[in-house]
Amino acid sequence: MTQPTEFKFKMEPTGGRPFSPLLRFRGTLKEVTPVVFKNEDDPSAKERMTVKFDFTDITVIDTEEPYPFPTTTGSLPYSDRGETIWMAWATSFRNIVPKSEWQELAMPFKVLEGKVQEWAYMPARLRRPVTDENGEPVLDATGKQKWGVQDADAWQLVSVDGYGGTTGANIYDLIVEKLDGSDDKGFMEWLFTDMELKSVPGHSAAVEAQAERKLIPMLLETGKLTQDASGIYHKAG
Repeated sequence: MTQPTEFKFKMEPTGGRPFSPLLRFRGTLKEVTPVVFKNEDDPSAKERMTVKFDFTDITVIDTEEPYPFPTTTGSLPYSDRGETIWMAWATSFRNIVPKSEWQELAMPFKVLEGKVQEWAYMPARLRRPVTDENGEPVLDATGKQKWGVQDADAWQLVSVDGYGGTTGANIYDLIVEKLDGSDDKGFMEWLFTDMELKSVPGHSAAVEAQAERKLIPMLLETGKLTQDASGIYHKAG
C-alpha cells in the first residue's frame, strides 16, 4: 500500500458502503489521503486508487444504527469515468467549491481539509449491473450480465463551511424538538402519521429505528437527548 507521488485527480468525468452505518453526518475533515493498491500476485493487473477521508468531531444526522463515536473514516474508489461513485461525489464537490479554489491542484479535495462539512448518502445516477424485479441478473445475447445507468445511493457533499451548500431539514433535530420537555406519549403516532414529517430526508430510517425501539436510545447515546428521573426528555446543550 503506497501513496501516489504524481497523480492528477480529475473532478470531471472522462469516460460494504463507506462510513457505515452512517447515512448523513457533519464533521471536520481532519485528513484526506489517496491510496494506491497493487495486486502483487498479478503483475499485469492495473493499480487501483481509493481516497480515504478521516473525520473528527462528527455529529450524526442519520444512521442505520446507534453510532456514539466522535470520529469516522471511509474510502471512496477513484475513477475518472462518469456515473461512478467517485464522480457522484466529485459533482457535489464542484457544485459547492468554487473552481478557482481547486482547478490548479493535483489533489483538489485537499481544500476540504480542516473544514466543517456535511455529507449524505443519497440518490445519484450510477452505472450498475442490471437485475430484474426478483433481483436476478439480466443477461445480454452473449450470456454476460448487462450494465446500465440506474438510480443508486452514493456519498455526496451537502455543505462546506466557507463555501456554502444547503443542509435542509434534519429529521433528528425535529424529533428532538418534539420530545424536548415531554415523555414519549403520542410520539410514535406523530412520527408514523405526520404527513409533513414524511417528506423530510431520513424519515423512513427513523421510523424503522423507532419500530425496533432503537431511535430514542440512539438519541440518548449520541448526546442529542437527555432524560430526567421522571422520564421527561430534554434537548441536550
